Amino acid sequence: MMEPLVTAIFLLLLSGTTMSKEPNNLGHSQCDSLAYRDMALIYSGAEHDLFTNKAFFNNELVYKYDSESQTAKPQPGWENVENWGEISKLQKERGDFALENVELIKKTFGYRDDYNLTGIYGCDVCKNNVIKVRWTYYDSDKPLITFDTNGPAWKALSREGKILKKKWEEDPSAPNRAKSYLEEDCPKKLQEYKNYKNTN
Repeated sequence: MMEPLVTAIFLLLLSGTTMSKEPNNLGHSQCDSLAYRDMALIYSGAEHDLFTNKAFFNNELVYKYDSESQTAKPQPGWENVENWGEISKLQKERGDFALENVELIKKTFGYRDDYNLTGIYGCDVCKNNVIKVRWTYYDSDKPLITFDTNGPAWKALSREGKILKKKWEEDPSAPNRAKSYLEEDCPKKLQEYKNYKNTN
């Protein structure tokens, strides 16, 4: 059983390597893509913060989750692809952890304004079953941290990224869990979505 910190990191990261803010940024015409987009925002002086998560299959929106409703809502045609109660619970846990990371960055560097952390992660399955993965988190348009499956390890791209890397690598098994998700679990989920789309 995973320790709480490992579980939170694994839920948050589900990671990758390319650095573009588009959901499907690899652009291979012979690839199928499963991409997720996180957004964690802490407002200055607001009563509540906001976390959203969206999933895209071949650039088509599958569902969207927001922390205000705490509900993952499928798009038309995707109603039966997931157990939406379980997805909502998962995203609630991920959102709590993502907002903790935003709060850590704000406190460490004394940021007083709104702070937005955006993440893009997922996988592509291409011709001959070639798998391509990606995961990067951004502060506005600036990349903070990315995942290198060759390590596997997180690569800090900014001072904020160094803070996140230090926190996320407190458990040495977390990078291997993220790598396993990207290279094994994500392609399986992509195939599930593809099969569902082809029969519905």
